[in-house]
Amino acid sequence: MHLQTEDSTLIFTVTSDSTQYVGVDSIVAKATTDKVHADLQREVVKVKDANNKEYTATFNSATGKYALANEDAYVLKDNGDGTTTLIERRVYTDAKADGSVDYIVYEFTRTWNATSQMQLL
Repeated sequence: MHLQTEDSTLIFTVTSDSTQYVGVDSIVAKATTDKVHADLQREVVKVKDANNKEYTATFNSATGKYALANEDAYVLKDNGDGTTTLIERRVYTDAKADGSVDYIVYEFTRTWNATSQMQLL
């Protein structure tokens, strides 16, 4: 059996064993819902950091997290004094009881020089 609605398709296998006692070779399915609540995940959102700079974050269905484009998520800068700073940004979500979601850009920096040890960064 193949059931198609406007936004989804459900496929059910109907065998002759399933219908042998009712004398039909097809089944019509009907479903009704009551008090259904759905929270839909957005694929792309606009987020702002603490300085009010806007970024585009994309939902990664494999990780279940939002991510910024690499050029926004990882910024490497030479400080001109023998040190280098990596600015890394991540997007976190905070689901509210009313169903709304806050998108939070968390930013942190790591600075190192030629004698820095990786485990200390």
